Amino acid sequence: MLRTSTVIVSVTLLFGVWAMAQEEAAPTEPKVNLTAQETPVAEVAAEVTAQTGVQVAITDNTDKDLTGALEDKTVEEAVKLLAAGAHASWLRVYMLETAPPEEPYTAAELLQMVSEARDSFWEGMDEEQRRALYETWRARLTPEGEEP
Repeated sequence: MLRTSTVIVSVTLLFGVWAMAQEEAAPTEPKVNLTAQETPVAEVAAEVTAQTGVQVAITDNTDKDLTGALEDKTVEEAVKLLAAGAHASWLRVYMLETAPPEEPYTAAELLQMVSEARDSFWEGMDEEQRRALYETWRARLTPEGEEP
């Protein structure tokens, strides 16, 4: 009985230590801290990229100057605030690559790659799969209680 209790206590302690190690090892999301005074949005976006390692690309026609401060903001919070300040919309893209580019992509390059990936995805589906996808979208966009 003592041996069984010792094993149970040991296993419980082991799992407890392992769980604490996992919590400590979990990476925290980088935070953005910066102040801008009549600074072009492209420069502010470049600083967000430098602080977080997440590329924030700005289209050529987004040329507002920004004034303000970001304090302990996540990348998404920072991008939302940049977009609001620049009177612009924003798009989140996840792109997996074996190695990052030597130079960050321009917004135009990113949009082109997203477009090509979307076309490839769409062309890889048959008509039945496309209809099923449309139905999923329609159901999600239809207000509750209404027919899709």
